Amino acid sequence: EEEEEEEVGAKGEVKLLVKRVNLVIVYGSTTGTAKGFAKLLAAEAPKAMNWRSGAGAGASACAGGSNSDLAVEAMVPVRTVAVDADAHEPWDWVDEREEDAALVVVVLLSTWSGGAPPVTAQRWCEALSDMASDFRVGSSALSLNTNFACYGLGSSLYDEHWCVPALEAARCLAALGAKAVTETGKGDDQDDMAAHFKAWRGIFWDNLLSRSSAAPTSSPAKAAGASKAAVAAKPEPTGCCGGGGGGGGGG
Repeated sequence: EEEEEEEVGAKGEVKLLVKRVNLVIVYGSTTGTAKGFAKLLAAEAPKAMNWRSGAGAGASACAGGSNSDLAVEAMVPVRTVAVDADAHEPWDWVDEREEDAALVVVVLLSTWSGGAPPVTAQRWCEALSDMASDFRVGSSALSLNTNFACYGLGSSLYDEHWCVPALEAARCLAALGAKAVTETGKGDDQDDMAAHFKAWRGIFWDNLLSRSSAAPTSSPAKAAGASKAAVAAKPEPTGCCGGGGGGGGGG
């Protein structure tokens, strides 16, 4: 993962390594749950991204502790936005990238009838699918300092189509060269979805801050006490964000 860093401090002083981050949370909601999750994630972003564990050592040095060179890394959210998929354009990630800031994309999608995305997210999903399949865009369009994570909301009663929109969005983002921060979460309305999402976003923040996206942490199902709400094997490709017949789920 590439990163833009700014070093602050002279020889013998604490060095503050600053990583500028644009966090874009896109949600497609049917009942309002995905929207609520998106707002929650955005609200906790400033605190979650502000300091890594090295901040304690840096504070000690600033208070007159060790004189050795210490690197304290901060992630500074330049822009954090939670936006309805119906009002967002995924092409902006390619057309309006900021070279001096990393891009982190989080996609939260509920599952509609037949494993389709919710009505408000269908146009967005189609645009993302077009991007992933357009040879003019290429598989490296989002490879420069771009990370993503996806979370689906649905019902395990419809196992074949459970969270297919989120899984396909993740497939499309990976096809465009973005790096996964963690495995795609599968929230289940037959279980405690709020607890599962809490566990999932904890893993998301940990992986993002530790830059461990090359080896994502496993599903938070056990932590959430929801054995079914784990990341299952990926379904056969149906086209990004697409789905077949059958039931869906809430979100």
